[in-house]
Amino acid sequence: MTRLYGYRQAQTAAYRAIRERMGWDNLPQYRQWECPHALLALELQPEHEVLSVGAHWGELTVALCSRCHLSAMDIAPAFKPWAKVRLEGAEHVWVGDARHLPYGDASFDRVVAVSMLEHVSPPEDGDTQVMREVARVLRPGGRAVVTVEASREFVPWRLPVGRSYDWQAAYDRLVKPSGLSLDGRAEYSVERLQAAWHNGDWDHVWPEAPWELIPACLVLERGS
Repeated sequence: MTRLYGYRQAQTAAYRAIRERMGWDNLPQYRQWECPHALLALELQPEHEVLSVGAHWGELTVALCSRCHLSAMDIAPAFKPWAKVRLEGAEHVWVGDARHLPYGDASFDRVVAVSMLEHVSPPEDGDTQVMREVARVLRPGGRAVVTVEASREFVPWRLPVGRSYDWQAAYDRLVKPSGLSLDGRAEYSVERLQAAWHNGDWDHVWPEAPWELIPACLVLERGS
C-alpha cells in the first residue's frame, strides 16, 4: 500500500518490537515512528543493493548495514569518520551532494532518504533535483522510501528545518518530477491521499510541533 500513515503507528506492537530490538527507544519521539516505518516499507532482501541518502547520524542506516549491500552518502564532512565507526560493512561511503549522485543509472534496488529532502538547497528546487537523481539510480522494479516533514500548509523555506510539505507540494515537488509512481497496491487517488494528509490527528499526538510538523512517508516505485 502507499503507506502515508499517521503517527499513531508508532504505538502499535509491531513498531514497539522493532524499536526494542534495534535499541531505538531513546530516539526522539517522532523518529520512533519514522525509523521502524521506513525499515518496514523498504521490504528488504539480503541480496538488495541499497543507497541511503543523507545518512549522517542515521540509526536506520546503521541498521541497514547487516541487512543488505549498503552504500551511504551525506554532504557533511564529518560523515566519513562517523561512517568508519558506525557503518562497518558498508560497500561504499561517499561525502558529496545528493543532487549529483556518483552512481550509474539503475544501480540500486532500494533508495532511502529519511528527513533530508526538506533541508536541501537551493530553496527553489533542491529537493526536486535530489528526487530526479533518486529515480535515475533506481533499478526497474525498485523502490524508494522517503520521509519528509509534513504540515497542513506548504512552508517553502524556513530555517532551521527548511521546508515542510502539504500533500500537493509533496506530489508536485517530489513525486511527479521524479517520474516514479506511488506504490500502487492501494491505488490511492490524489484526492484520497490529500484527505489522509489533512486528517492525521497530528494536533493530538504532537501538539507543540512547530508548524504542526510530523514525519510523513512516501513509498515510490519505478516501473519494470
